[in-house]
Amino acid sequence: LYAALSAYAATPDAKALTGGRKRLLEKTLVDFVKNGVKLDEAGKKRLSQIDVLLAQKTLTFSQNVVDATTSFTHHVEDVAELSGVPEGVVAHMAEAAREKGLTGYLVTLHAPVYVPILTYGENRALRERLYRANVTRAPENLALCLEILALRREKATLLGFPDFAELVLSDRMAKTGAKAQGFVDDLRAHLLPAFARENEEL
Repeated sequence: LYAALSAYAATPDAKALTGGRKRLLEKTLVDFVKNGVKLDEAGKKRLSQIDVLLAQKTLTFSQNVVDATTSFTHHVEDVAELSGVPEGVVAHMAEAAREKGLTGYLVTLHAPVYVPILTYGENRALRERLYRANVTRAPENLALCLEILALRREKATLLGFPDFAELVLSDRMAKTGAKAQGFVDDLRAHLLPAFARENEEL
């Protein structure tokens, strides 16, 4: 199928395609390459192994985050510690505490509790505690991140790309990691003056 599409892509008829038809042909050919159509048997086997490992490790990463989020609780006895937090959220935390056989309020890292507390809560110590707990969730994921990055780099190299960014971006508007980074750098340069002003106001 790839050979037939490649042969067709070289014809005047294919070169005259425009719009969605042109894009579909280009994208389909790139997808074949990214799935290892040009690799020898050993390369295809290794690509398959990498894909399985990446699927397993990224799933484990997500599960670790979910488990860490679910396992964290902070018991608050005095409602004054929740000053500023919307009443509905406070009621939810009271119900969560009752379900655990506790009095007071049970604070968690789940978004319906975490976000309102960080947004509206007047208790700085509570906000800091939740923030630190949130950003340090699942420390075991650091090792997983390094393994995932190594596998992604190996996959990109195996498929003939200099790095994973090039593999992902090759059929997108940015095309290269350098162009994507350039966009971010340009955006940062435009935002820095406003960022500095807002920091000064704060």
